[in-house]
Amino acid sequence: MRYLLIALLSMIFSGIRAQIEEAPLEGTVSYVTGQSVYVRFPVTRELLAGDTLYVQRDGKLTPALLVNVISSVSCVCTPLVPEKFSVSDVIFRKQKKAVSKKEETVQMTIRPEGFKKDSSGVAKGDREPVSGDINGRFSVASYSNFSSINDNTQRFRYTLMCNTAGLVEQKINTETYITFAHRLNQWDLVKSDIFNALRIYSLAVNYQFYRDQSLWIGRRINQRMASLGAVDGLQYEWKSGTFTTGVIAGSRPDVYNYGINTKLFQAGAYLAHDFKGESGLMQTTAGIVEQTNNGNTDRRFIYIQHVNSLLKKLYFFGSTEVDIFNKKLIKTDSSLIQDNSPLVTNLYLSLRYRIISQLSMGVSYSARNNIIYYETYKTYIERLLELETSRGYLFQINWHPVRRISVGLNAGYRDQKGTQRASKNLYTYLSFNRFVWDNLTADASVTVLETPYINGEIFSFGLNGDLFKGKLFTGATYRNVSYRFVSGETSVRQHIGEMSILWRTTKTFTASLNAECTFETGVQYQRIYLNLTQRF
Repeated sequence: MRYLLIALLSMIFSGIRAQIEEAPLEGTVSYVTGQSVYVRFPVTRELLAGDTLYVQRDGKLTPALLVNVISSVSCVCTPLVPEKFSVSDVIFRKQKKAVSKKEETVQMTIRPEGFKKDSSGVAKGDREPVSGDINGRFSVASYSNFSSINDNTQRFRYTLMCNTAGLVEQKINTETYITFAHRLNQWDLVKSDIFNALRIYSLAVNYQFYRDQSLWIGRRINQRMASLGAVDGLQYEWKSGTFTTGVIAGSRPDVYNYGINTKLFQAGAYLAHDFKGESGLMQTTAGIVEQTNNGNTDRRFIYIQHVNSLLKKLYFFGSTEVDIFNKKLIKTDSSLIQDNSPLVTNLYLSLRYRIISQLSMGVSYSARNNIIYYETYKTYIERLLELETSRGYLFQINWHPVRRISVGLNAGYRDQKGTQRASKNLYTYLSFNRFVWDNLTADASVTVLETPYINGEIFSFGLNGDLFKGKLFTGATYRNVSYRFVSGETSVRQHIGEMSILWRTTKTFTASLNAECTFETGVQYQRIYLNLTQRF
């Protein structure tokens, strides 16, 4: 009996240990370029070039990155999805099954293609990229909407992203991000104005004078001052040790069609400080910008941004905009008088802490005022000035008790003076990996909404599979939606079914298809999204 009890306890603890060892293998995004995403892991010995990395969306693991180059603690990846990645985003990799010592030895002695060391003996994947060749992607997407009561619509979108680095003796780099979107049978809108379809988000050339000085010419979003948006003109940077000084001069894109509008001149300068520690980095940027319209001041503001991940497991991001050119509304005669007292128009603070490898939590706060361009918005500036500050809070917690199970909760609250009710939302999910068989994930979620206009609940359940060793991904989701309008007795009940498939035929070509059908009393809606992407 004693031996039987010992054996039983051994089996139980072995099972518990196996579950703990199957805890999710997490990494974080450490650096992002136009076409590459750098992900840092505690160790990368189980990674191989061609592996797939995942992000968590609605409680399920979704393929997001393709591993290209591997070093001792990080890897360079190309995105499999159109969404942008940010520093400190959490990335997951699925743990491979145990292999024998002999097989492990063989794997450790094989280095993926492209893994090289420079003359200093430092793996290139361990540091930020400094040069390269042409890389990018071209995609074609089709959006189809069908309805039993409205006209059907068909929309096409073409996207080109291309970056070059280290051209002409390592001095010239380029950056390109262009989209062209139009609806079927609406080509006349494109003929009347090409910018009704064409969007140039980035089209710039960089010249590296020296290691510490560079100049960008063209349209580009400066990551040091991302909230400023795109700048059409010149951007100069000079680095001295850990400090960077920058100057921008050019125009803003047109507010209506995102085309070129030289009347919207803007200029500014910023000072940034970078520090890299053993566990992370710290980056601080402070700048001032003057924006005009036909030579008259449209907006003048100070921008401050701080990123800090120096403390292990702790990540902080904060940004604020302080307008120093303001006007005050006199309600008696609707006139405006100059009032240059500082006004905080945007404040965002975010803190995320990973308590243990299986448990992380985060909280964020935002306070927003309407950003007012006094010349551009002069026709309805009175209405904008009357709106009060909108404040919001967000709390997140993610827990992975064992590898197979993930649990999360998001709670949000936003309020604005003058509105009858605050907006509240609660979202919770449960995800079960290796459901029934390997590479199949089941997930369920519940969303509760309360806004000034509606109350609602959304119940969702889905199955997602990774088939053929990362070559084919497929999934199916059902959502039950219930909305009730606050203003009356009207309510809406929807049953939504969705199916998706992503096929990576080669390392550079992927095809994806999403189909969604919504059933509502007396009406049906269908949406089909097709995307083809070629990387080069």
